[in-house]
Amino acid sequence: AREMGIPVTLTLCDFWLLCPRINLFAGRSTCTGPDGVEKCIAEGCVGPGQRGVLARRRIDTRRILDAAQVVVAPSEFVKTVFVSNGLEDDKTLLIRHGTDYAVAHKSGRRSQPGSEITFGFVGTILPIKGLHVLLEAVGSLTETNIRLRIYGEAFHEVEYGNYVRDFAERDPRIEVMGPYEYEDFASLAAELDVVVVPSIVYESSSLVVSLALACGVPVIAPNVGGPPELVRNDVNGYTFTPGDVTGLAAILQRIAIDPSALNALRDAIIEPPRIEEESFAYDRVYRELAL
Repeated sequence: AREMGIPVTLTLCDFWLLCPRINLFAGRSTCTGPDGVEKCIAEGCVGPGQRGVLARRRIDTRRILDAAQVVVAPSEFVKTVFVSNGLEDDKTLLIRHGTDYAVAHKSGRRSQPGSEITFGFVGTILPIKGLHVLLEAVGSLTETNIRLRIYGEAFHEVEYGNYVRDFAERDPRIEVMGPYEYEDFASLAAELDVVVVPSIVYESSSLVVSLALACGVPVIAPNVGGPPELVRNDVNGYTFTPGDVTGLAAILQRIAIDPSALNALRDAIIEPPRIEEESFAYDRVYRELAL
């Protein structure tokens, strides 16, 4: 398209153009970027026999990035990662994903001392989403005024899905709710006091975080990646180190002991950008490129 004189805009929704595994996760730990073919092989992300394929992939993805006059990142974190891996800073813009307020509206929930607190996991039930971290954190607590509702599907991760169901069956405080529809987010959020996003990989810009905040629900999220740009620790939610069961359990216990503290978090939530704002930002980019 560029050779034909047609301006190109590229939006980075994840890390696929840097990482053949998409999420910059080397199996046990997060990664800052490929830094050459050999790093991907050394980390065990690809086999030595794929050295040639990976080298060609890097050339192709570099060509894609170079072809764009403007590259859009949904979070400062995504922008920083790509710039640190060679993307030109001066052609990279931040445009946060807009929230569809047709499916997100304030729940109006309030908490009192001694209230029962319902935590919620909403998303795909995959190991990288860290649901096991949340389950272990809940399981380590003896508080009886907490509940955990799990919304989502495991799809091909049958063994992991069975693990989640077995864990829930052993703890009456945990309930597996099954799949949910995007349009039903506000109705399920209305039954939740806190949404927990326990991902062990970088979230570029979590849709669940934005929707939860738009519904007035505080969020517990990782302190790395895109989420901490929206979730401020002890202001409109809490952040913790990914994979830290003890740290997450301490946050859950703190809420269980003093549920009324959630009210201040709810009041501090600033509505995320609307989808119309995102559209307007892109319209400006397109108009400038068309001049």
